Amino acid sequence: MAPTTPLGAKQTTMPFGNFEAPFNLPFLADACGATYVRALDRVPRTPVGQAMLEGLKKRGFVFIEALSPCPTLYQRRNKRGDGADELKF
Repeated sequence: MAPTTPLGAKQTTMPFGNFEAPFNLPFLADACGATYVRALDRVPRTPVGQAMLEGLKKRGFVFIEALSPCPTLYQRRNKRGDGADELKF
């Protein structure tokens, strides 16, 4: 379970589901005054390397969140199909 896990989602460490509201890290970085905030997930439109180069051009605090989840077990545990179903979603 992680601070960004959706409410109610089941994992090995929380078999009855997450009972805490998820934490939105990009919003937190923005509120802290980040000059560049980028969140990349699964199959991003912007490659991580490109986002890093853009971030390096900015002055100040830069936040790049690059998620690389393993959807297979998560999907099965939460009855949402398999990894391919998650990518289609």
